[in-house]
Amino acid sequence: MNLMSSRTGELVLLQLLDNVRSKLSDDKSKRRSLIDGLFNSNASVGYSRSKLNSKFDSAYRSGYISKKNDESYEITKKGLRKLAKLKLQAITKPDVWDGKWRIMMFDIPEDNRPLRDAVRRQIKLLGMIQLQKSVWAHKYECLQQFRSLVDAYGGKGDIVYVRAEEIEGFNTSQISRS
Repeated sequence: MNLMSSRTGELVLLQLLDNVRSKLSDDKSKRRSLIDGLFNSNASVGYSRSKLNSKFDSAYRSGYISKKNDESYEITKKGLRKLAKLKLQAITKPDVWDGKWRIMMFDIPEDNRPLRDAVRRQIKLLGMIQLQKSVWAHKYECLQQFRSLVDAYGGKGDIVYVRAEEIEGFNTSQISRS
């Protein structure tokens, strides 16, 4: 894979944004220390400090991060949304299923369309099975994927997550195959 591909660039940007987010409460989160930390991480393989500086400038100009009065940086709402979008990913399936179903229900108002769309993308990516309109099931833990979306787009209380031992009145064999 070409290290300078746009996907790799997005992953480096993701690492940069995560680095900024982890340093929010640290007054020493100056640009140079952020770049140095990223440069020394595995995510930056193939990127020079100048390329990382360029990515930092791009993230700043794009409004993903902003500078605070004390010269430290913080991630913006727009940056959180970008992080959530880049982090949409499949879950790691454990070797042995724990026998619990994960049921996700949502009722997201139309005025929060970005969250609705992100939830739909995540459902599709995870391969969840629809039980009813806006009610989906999965065999494996996926709460964190939806928490990330709510953190990025708002909508606390619009998504309900349940762990259940059984699903009465539904043929679970179609889920069992996944």
